[in-house]
Amino acid sequence: MKSSPRWVRWMLALALFAGVGTGIRYVHAQANRTPAVETLLPSGAIAYFDWDGMQAHDEAWKKTAAYRSLHESGLMDVVAKLLRFALQQAQAQEPGIATADLEKAYTLITDNGLSLAVSLPGEDGAAAPMPFATLVLHKGAPLEPGLSAAIKQGTQGELDLRSQTLDGRKVTSALIPDSPGVEVGWWLEGEHLVAVVGIDAVKQQIDVAAGRTPNITANPLWKKYRAEEPGFERSLLGWFDFGELRTRFGGIPLPPTGPDAPQVTANQVLDALGLGNLGALVTRSGYKGEASWSKTTLEAPGEKKGLLALGSTKPISLDDVPPLPPELFGFATGSIDWSHCYVTLTKVVKDVTALGPPQQAAQVEGMIDQLPAMLGVDVKTDLLDPLGGTATIYSDLAGGVFGAGVVLAVDDAAKLRTTLDNLLARASQEAGPNEFQARRVQKHGREMVVLEIGGGMFSPTYVVDEKWLAIGLLPQTVESFLLRVDDKLPRWKPEGDWENAMKELPREFTSISGSDPRPVYRGLLGYAPWIMGFLQGGLRQSGMLPPGQDLPVTVADLPPADVVVRHLFPNVSVSTVDDEGFHWTSRSSLPSNPLLSGGGSAGVATSGVLIALLLPAVQAAREAARRSNSASNLKNHALALHNHHDAFRGLPAPAYPNEDLKPEQRLSWMTRMLPFLDEQPVYNRIDFKKAWDDEANKEPLSKQIGVLLHPSLDEKEKNGYGVTHYVGVSGYGEDPTKNPGVFGSERGVRFADITDGLTNTLLMIEVNKDFGPWGASGKSTVRGFTKKPYFNGPDGIGGPSPLGAQAAAAAGAVHFIDNDTDPSVFEALSTRAGGEV
Repeated sequence: MKSSPRWVRWMLALALFAGVGTGIRYVHAQANRTPAVETLLPSGAIAYFDWDGMQAHDEAWKKTAAYRSLHESGLMDVVAKLLRFALQQAQAQEPGIATADLEKAYTLITDNGLSLAVSLPGEDGAAAPMPFATLVLHKGAPLEPGLSAAIKQGTQGELDLRSQTLDGRKVTSALIPDSPGVEVGWWLEGEHLVAVVGIDAVKQQIDVAAGRTPNITANPLWKKYRAEEPGFERSLLGWFDFGELRTRFGGIPLPPTGPDAPQVTANQVLDALGLGNLGALVTRSGYKGEASWSKTTLEAPGEKKGLLALGSTKPISLDDVPPLPPELFGFATGSIDWSHCYVTLTKVVKDVTALGPPQQAAQVEGMIDQLPAMLGVDVKTDLLDPLGGTATIYSDLAGGVFGAGVVLAVDDAAKLRTTLDNLLARASQEAGPNEFQARRVQKHGREMVVLEIGGGMFSPTYVVDEKWLAIGLLPQTVESFLLRVDDKLPRWKPEGDWENAMKELPREFTSISGSDPRPVYRGLLGYAPWIMGFLQGGLRQSGMLPPGQDLPVTVADLPPADVVVRHLFPNVSVSTVDDEGFHWTSRSSLPSNPLLSGGGSAGVATSGVLIALLLPAVQAAREAARRSNSASNLKNHALALHNHHDAFRGLPAPAYPNEDLKPEQRLSWMTRMLPFLDEQPVYNRIDFKKAWDDEANKEPLSKQIGVLLHPSLDEKEKNGYGVTHYVGVSGYGEDPTKNPGVFGSERGVRFADITDGLTNTLLMIEVNKDFGPWGASGKSTVRGFTKKPYFNGPDGIGGPSPLGAQAAAAAGAVHFIDNDTDPSVFEALSTRAGGEV
């Protein structure tokens, strides 16, 4: 595998805390002294996430529409098989991964849940926050025995793990190299697995677990939101405490934005933005009846200023929603005071820039003041004042992919029409008739304006009715809206499933959004048979699915779409505002957008469906990316060899000329290429008078050269030396010197010597076994086609893909060569002057 940046490996290592373990076993002896999870999390949690898992709410979960749709339909059985297959493919790519253990880890976490806290210890006003994170896998003790081995593999052995007993706990920990003292560690607290990362994180966390420092139950947010009844069976609680962050570090001076800028603090900037009273963002989710519920609160007590004032609008109801299409996929309507928003935003911009250099503040204020002259209209008086107090965006299933529309309420239609006409005239004058035209069409007693912009595929259209401004990507969307206004087309009504979805939510709100997940899942399941066939063909072509092997499920295993969606109903979310802040309440069956699934078991289950469907495709895409990376390596080699030919009037000899050494002791041709591969410092440290395995050359030749390594292969060193996954082609036959290729003679050849043609002669090719040091001459860096089969045979020539290998021609182009290519073609390609056709 291609070497990853070190920080990426640390992130992967930390991800392993969430579930990778080998040697699964349970520590029954500790079960009787398992503490409550909340006693293991520090009180000063700025960010907190706690999910109970599915078993704790099994009865409530099984009553939901999500459970009936995903599990009772049999869809999750299909998903489980696909997930298992995907994990097996991952194991094939990463042999150290234990598929069974990954499955057990996934099951354990989804059954029992996890908790995560990111804390900022220290005094208020500290110069720099140094957070530490605590992860608790509920009843995760079975994952602990093999975690050390998994971490070592994930970090390529660079973590120096040590075990010690602290306060009666067997702690495994290590310092992250090249970090300012950041450590990772893990241990058991009864049945729970605790993992930490941060500076002095192990000690800080053990102090919490031992009761020497307060735990999360002392946090005001815990006391408030754990005790508060949300109106449903809660399974998840999380927060981000922006207010605490502001209190502790808001007084820190910020770097000046210019030489003349005044010194300001973070709190001064937040006050200018109107965020001075912003508190915590708290979310809770769970189950009630057949629905999954969530409540989110953004604390902002007191007067709402600046950006917060934008959300503090008057309440509306369903009566304020415009006529919508009956085949409604989704919509969102919000209360908005356009003029107030404009005034507020311009003030915020001026207040923020006033904290910077005076000249910059004056420029920004001047630009805002000149805006009416630039546009030809007064933004507030002419454009925003005529608009009403609501805005709606919707998606019409009958209108196809581009059936979305936007509708704004209108208070002064005549004034708005005049303003829009002035803006169109200015746009037409600036752009010219070939780039912008506005065509006016009379439809149903109104004037529709169709915009033609640069010959694009869309024709944005708008109409100003006496009560509404309607906008669409196509004229048909706008015309349909007019027909609904005139009651000539049916309208959407909040009845049936929609009414049931809304009846438990507030009747007045500042915004409302609704979406119907049934069309999405019906469409996904309708295409699933085609997708499975496509995936199977793609995986087989990529070599990830061996010939004769099929996916673990067939089309017949998929349940009918109607069986899956029959229990689903529309999802509805509303927002409200009060003196304490902003509130969002949602009631859903399954996320309408599966890629943005919410918290709780429904979100986990939906994510599982998508992971199962997409992982094989991701695996195929990853292999394609690695193949592309390898092709790039070969291309860089070929370019480097051409540059060497230009500089030295020839290609390098297979082994560096040195009569004092035996051929097998000499340095390879690849050492001569280092300056042309941006490795001049390594080249400068090589002693070309000595053998490749001389102690003097040990240090430079131990370096792993990225361009010499195939990203799909793991072996990067041998006996302490960096290896190569590519070799020069020497020819074919038991003695390739009789049928020589580019690297088939002692001296370096010239392009003029390649009489078969540069495009018809192989220069380099991938190998998949018997890797050797890139600094050594011989088989490590030069090979020929000596025994059949030439691909994946005794010569070790061939790529990681079972379908073939990539090779660079002497002309510089890189080609993928199928492994069932006729041997005579290989022979012809391997020679430089064979005269073959």
